[in-house]
Amino acid sequence: MAFYSYLIYVIFMNEKFRKKTRFQANFDGYFRLRYADKWQDCYIYDISESGTLLRIKQTLIVGDELEICLDINNTNDVIVGTVANVQGQVAGIEFKTKNINLIVDRAIERAFEEARKDKKKGF
Repeated sequence: MAFYSYLIYVIFMNEKFRKKTRFQANFDGYFRLRYADKWQDCYIYDISESGTLLRIKQTLIVGDELEICLDINNTNDVIVGTVANVQGQVAGIEFKTKNINLIVDRAIERAFEEARKDKKKGF
């Protein structure tokens, strides 16, 4: 079902509208509404310097501000973003945080590490 939602979103969100190239992430992350106390789980499909595509269990509306954490062990690396579009449980987030290259680079490295582990396991 998650893949189906992602596929619908990819078809819905034409590549020409994207500001930056997105990289497949496919790992768990964390988010919270801006200034909320509790972090919640999310799944990060892809990520770029300008935004990300998340699967979440909470209902969001366009314009909601989120804080996104890619590593719960390092909650100092928080990216602030705005919900740009929503399709069911899948939300496109536009980052508002500037100079996030280091955070995104670490996320991309993590995605490659996860893919490498899965390949070694035979998945």
